[in-house]
Amino acid sequence: MSYATRALALSYCGRLAKTTTATSVPSLTDLDSFVTDRSNIIDAALKSRGIATPVAAPAEFVAELAALNAKGAAADMMQAAFITNDTNDRGAGSLYLKEFVDRVNQLKAGIGVPVGLSTAETDLAPRYGATDTFASDDTSWERSVQSTPIFRLGRQF
Repeated sequence: MSYATRALALSYCGRLAKTTTATSVPSLTDLDSFVTDRSNIIDAALKSRGIATPVAAPAEFVAELAALNAKGAAADMMQAAFITNDTNDRGAGSLYLKEFVDRVNQLKAGIGVPVGLSTAETDLAPRYGATDTFASDDTSWERSVQSTPIFRLGRQF
């Protein structure tokens, strides 16, 4: 489930919204996938804090997530269109993208997340590349391995 709608994302697109159709580049289909992609990024940030997604309440927070989702999708649309006219749409796209990335980083850190949201410990996103399960009897990963440098500068380090 995406937090934003196509119409909300288009409302942030400025002049680009007037020329976006099913056959334009980028198209309405592209916009729909941008909305979904940005919603998934928001959900991943919330899951990293153990919050169950999609978030349905409180309404003010859901409205903020919808606007954030729409701004992220609008930024993708503007960047994809490579707008070079003098209406400053490209600048708006860059600003929306920065706002999106900054707010997602805040969500990952738990900043501005309402207290009392439902949690789902099983939804916790991994914070590193390792997995919790090890299906093999091989325990060589427990032993340290001496590494040798690939190159030398002729001096001891």
